[in-house]
Amino acid sequence: MLLHITTMHAWNEAKQTGWLSTESIAAEGFIHCSYDTQVLTPANERYSGRDDLHLLVIDPNLVTAKIVVEDSYGSGNEFPHIYGPLNTDAVRTIVPFPRGKSGSFENVPDIYSTTPPPAQPDDKDWTWVLDRPCPDCGADVGALSLVEIAHFNRKSAARWAKLMQEPEDWVRTRPEPQVWSPLEYACHVRDVYRLFGERLDLILDQDNPTFANWNPNTTATQQRYDLADPATVAVEVVAAAEELAAEFELVTPDQLQRKGLRSDGAAFTLQTFARYELHDPEHHLWDVTGEQSLAGA
Repeated sequence: MLLHITTMHAWNEAKQTGWLSTESIAAEGFIHCSYDTQVLTPANERYSGRDDLHLLVIDPNLVTAKIVVEDSYGSGNEFPHIYGPLNTDAVRTIVPFPRGKSGSFENVPDIYSTTPPPAQPDDKDWTWVLDRPCPDCGADVGALSLVEIAHFNRKSAARWAKLMQEPEDWVRTRPEPQVWSPLEYACHVRDVYRLFGERLDLILDQDNPTFANWNPNTTATQQRYDLADPATVAVEVVAAAEELAAEFELVTPDQLQRKGLRSDGAAFTLQTFARYELHDPEHHLWDVTGEQSLAGA
């Protein structure tokens, strides 16, 4: 694998076009890279004092430009150089590259664990939150109207968006190996809003539809929640919540008893479906912050 030192800002810009270009291409004709045994040297020589760095882990077999291993400066050390823009689909993963306690770059992160371990599976049946408040997050959703649920979804999404503005090291860090980072939780909440929007359409369009099974861990792995851009997720989670909230507000009283079935057979009316949905983003806010926001709602 090849390593390239960069920032999340540069990487996010590259993902928009599918190509990473650097100032060194114009100045020297190539993108600087290193092997894992070398990367600490250029990190300390060129990026001293920086706290915003990440490593791109690049599969050389997928790079479309020419790769040359050479000693460009007469140092006696040969480094891999990519002669042209880097196609982003050659990047296997991106990992934080923090300085050590001394203030210098001391350790190379684990670049071979290209995906984080799956989060601890949540196999609980949360339908009981329709009958009583959640003892953890405090959400009391059992008597809320759809207008209230729409309102609280918007508030919840705004809090998620604000969390994505916290320092990136915190946003991306898992508190434990099998517990999602705030960023991964935010991606999940965004996708919950989208999923429930799709299921709401099914309830309104079909009689007693059965919802397809959805595995959050599989989605997190396939979509690489861990590599998402926090600023982008902040916008997306608010947009997804707004779309769902607007749909809830359009539901008429005669539609509230329309039903949908979960894949395990659990039945929801449209009313209980909406209440059940709201608990998810609220509970995950508690997972991340430890704060209750809908207690007594």
